[in-house]
Amino acid sequence: MKVFLDSCIFFKCLDDHYYKRTVKHLQNDGHELITSITVAGEILSVCFKKDDISKLKQIIDFWTDINCQIAHPPQLPEDERHSQLRICCMCLDNAFVEEKRYGSSLTDRTHLAYAIVYDCDYFFTTGREPSALKKPRGCGHNIKVVDNDMLRRELNW
Repeated sequence: MKVFLDSCIFFKCLDDHYYKRTVKHLQNDGHELITSITVAGEILSVCFKKDDISKLKQIIDFWTDINCQIAHPPQLPEDERHSQLRICCMCLDNAFVEEKRYGSSLTDRTHLAYAIVYDCDYFFTTGREPSALKKPRGCGHNIKVVDNDMLRRELNW
């Protein structure tokens, strides 16, 4: 099973042992942990903005410890100018407008697009995101947006 880690999960794992235990449990059970280059950029940006390089180092150490892979935009074989990721982002943006769901940011939807394109089973996030950030109706992927408690229930922990 593939679990996409949102940027907030990395920050939470530094301060909240419940989140950290969940991620370590995922790793120990052999689940594939994945995040995106956009999550890495967001973490870098937040740490630089707050002038907190020590937190950035802690996140990098944790990232390395859990062997989390970084997703990059894959190319469509028939048209290298457009990526599957961009197509997925446009689909998510259109669906959110059509369904009048405005609780998520463009950045969050981009992270979700990465998770969808990389066939993740779960998008692991915090706060209100599980209710605000959902795959569009008609999307052929079976990804679930979950917080810590939801993920633990899904996995019967």
